[in-house]
Amino acid sequence: MKSNKQMLLLSCTLITGFALYAQQNGLTSSPYSLFGLGTQSNANIGKYNGMGKTGIADQGDIHFNIINPASLGGFNKNLFLFDFGVSAELNDLSDRSIDDQRRLVANFSNVAIAFPAGKNAGIGISLLPSTSVGYSLLGLQEPIENSTETFVSNVFGSGGINDIRLSYGLQLTTSFKVGAKLSYLWGKIEEEETVQLQVDGLLIEDENFYGGLQLGLGMQYKIFPGFTFGASFDFSTELSASRTQTITRVIESQLSVLSLEEEQDINNFNLPMATGIGFNYRPNDSWSFNADYKRYFWGETDQEDNIGQFVNQDIMGIGAEYIPKINGLYYWQHINFRAGINYDSGYLQVNDVNIDHISASLGIGFPVGRRGGMLNISYTRGVRGVVEGILVQENLSQFNINLSLSDIWFQKRLLD
Repeated sequence: MKSNKQMLLLSCTLITGFALYAQQNGLTSSPYSLFGLGTQSNANIGKYNGMGKTGIADQGDIHFNIINPASLGGFNKNLFLFDFGVSAELNDLSDRSIDDQRRLVANFSNVAIAFPAGKNAGIGISLLPSTSVGYSLLGLQEPIENSTETFVSNVFGSGGINDIRLSYGLQLTTSFKVGAKLSYLWGKIEEEETVQLQVDGLLIEDENFYGGLQLGLGMQYKIFPGFTFGASFDFSTELSASRTQTITRVIESQLSVLSLEEEQDINNFNLPMATGIGFNYRPNDSWSFNADYKRYFWGETDQEDNIGQFVNQDIMGIGAEYIPKINGLYYWQHINFRAGINYDSGYLQVNDVNIDHISASLGIGFPVGRRGGMLNISYTRGVRGVVEGILVQENLSQFNINLSLSDIWFQKRLLD
């Protein structure tokens, strides 16, 4: 038992360490991360990256399903799960005025643990990015007020919002599970603008800080053997916001701070209510199918943006998993094969055009060890936006690697 407590403490320490690291790093190079709090994260946990990010009704089994906290209900009373992931995104940009650009970013995508919490219940603790910012706007020409001349500026953005989450699931009957999650969302979004004038320049640095709590609920009901219905609900919330701004004048390579304003109050950011439903169908031990639909009610938040407007967002996905033979004698019979498709209508509309995103994913899971561990690898190919007006099209390639480990804990030793 002592070693179990030490491992639990180590896992919590890892999550805390990654939480501090996450504040400084984003996971995108999308120009659309300029809007709102950045682009919504494509990162997930374990096998679900390769299944079109579906899983509202997936009961998890020996996997930690972060999509619906109800999946933790009926958690194996002796099982401990640990999941760590890294992700890389390759972004090809196309528009009417410039040659295609290619950008690559990589970072950790999640760290999570799950363990039993009494009879028929489980607890999960996870850290993953909620949004990411990573844009650069070069050579912007702006007019000088009361003059026919212009100045050139370059704008860079980085950072994002992180989600550290406590999830709890309880199995009420053999067919019915409920769950709840509490997320602390926090992070820093930095913007740096350099302005080149005739003989000197300006460096304007903004640091925007956000923080707040969000509560979510979930349920899963097994309608009949092999067929499960799931639902989720996220309450709307408001993230408090503040800004620190520094303006520095540059004259012949010499820096001079003109002003420093700390902890300015800026408009809080409203996150919408969201509802989702899903179905999971398991015709046999080898096949599993997911179908999900989720709506974010951005149109009800009164959130504003200088370039576009926030609109209700619909996300639909289907996913499948195939295992050749659950009780097979050969290693290859236990390899998991996965695929999925996801469509996201987008939450921002610019010139009556929605910035939507469609993607397809493939995944494979290699068993590790004798206790249900899995090395999950997935590849997702997607397209976001269109080439129209000021909009650009992004061709995205995302690679995810997750190491999911499980162990038998909380058992009394027969012999010491």
